[in-house]
Amino acid sequence: MNIEQIKKMIEESAGPIIEIAGPTPQGYEFIDKNNIRLLVAPIVTNITKEIILNPHGDNPSKYKVDAAVDIKQLPYDDSSVHIILTSNLPYWDTDKEQALAEYKFPGNPKHNLHLFLYKESARVLIEDGLLIQVNPTPEDIPAAKFYGLNSKYYKEGDDTTCVFMKFTQQLSPAAEMPTSNSSKNTKLTARPAR
Repeated sequence: MNIEQIKKMIEESAGPIIEIAGPTPQGYEFIDKNNIRLLVAPIVTNITKEIILNPHGDNPSKYKVDAAVDIKQLPYDDSSVHIILTSNLPYWDTDKEQALAEYKFPGNPKHNLHLFLYKESARVLIEDGLLIQVNPTPEDIPAAKFYGLNSKYYKEGDDTTCVFMKFTQQLSPAAEMPTSNSSKNTKLTARPAR
C-alpha cells in the first residue's frame, strides 16, 4: 500500500478515530505531513483526564483529554473504531525488562503496553481499520501481526511511522482475545473535525 492509498482511506473514514496516549499538542505529524484531512475529530485519550507535558521543563503545559482510558482494556465495543492514532505510548508500564521479554511470547502481556495496544486494537478496530503508530520498536511489527494487524506502510526517519491494517485470522489459543462486555463499553459517535 502506498501513502496515497492510505491517505484516501483515512480521508474517507467517517467513523470514530481514537488517539491513544494523547494529546499530541503540536499536531499529529503523520496526518499533518501528508496533508490528510480528517472528516471527524479524534477522540483524545490518556490514562488520566488531565495530563502535564514537559513537567520538569521550562514550560509545563496542562492538557485535558476527552476520555481517560486504560490501554490494557479499551472501553469500546468490538469492531467499533475506524482508526487509532498513537505517538507517545511507551512500551512498558512498571517493568521495562519484563516488557521487553514479553515480545518473545506476546499472547499474554502483563507489562508491555505496545502488546496491549495491538491486542485491544485488533478487538476494537473494524475490518480493514487502521492503527497508525509513530516510533514503533523493531519487535512491534511481528507482535502486531500476531494479533491480526498487518503492516501496510512503513517509513523510517525522525518519526518512524507504521500503518497497520486489521485483518481476519485465527489467533493461537495462547492469545486469549477478550470478549466484549457491552455494559462497560463506551458508545462511540464520530464528531466533525474542527
